[in-house]
Amino acid sequence: MQFAHMHLMVSDLQRSIDFYVTNFGFRHTGNEIIEPGRYITDHWMPAGTEIAFVHDKDGAELALEKTDKVEKMPAWFHFGFLLPTAAAVEKLYEDLKTRGVPLRKLSRKGDTIGFRCYDPDGYLLEFCCEPKRLRPTASAEEGVARA
Repeated sequence: MQFAHMHLMVSDLQRSIDFYVTNFGFRHTGNEIIEPGRYITDHWMPAGTEIAFVHDKDGAELALEKTDKVEKMPAWFHFGFLLPTAAAVEKLYEDLKTRGVPLRKLSRKGDTIGFRCYDPDGYLLEFCCEPKRLRPTASAEEGVARA
């Protein structure tokens, strides 16, 4: 199974698009204005609602819906991303720190390294390298086949 999308309510579409594109390499693939009576994700959205779509390199999508009021999420709520190496986690952490993104402490436990940060609307994102959860790469699979 592959992660498909997450729908987030945001107070400023362009600010959120810029945040995910600039900091995490997402691509902005377009905006959509909801037409009257269009049914999406088990609820009705008012006509005129604007949604922007951003995708990561693996195709996961964030649907960013403009709202006048972003509701506060429970403290435990977050969404996470696996990175391929500890060095990638450390580099992303330093890059975000340089850009002034609100960060939580970089931490290590065994061979896992990670951190959390906040997007412009206060959503908590987690980035980590947890080797036991990473999919093998083609070269790693070839190495096993040759052994």
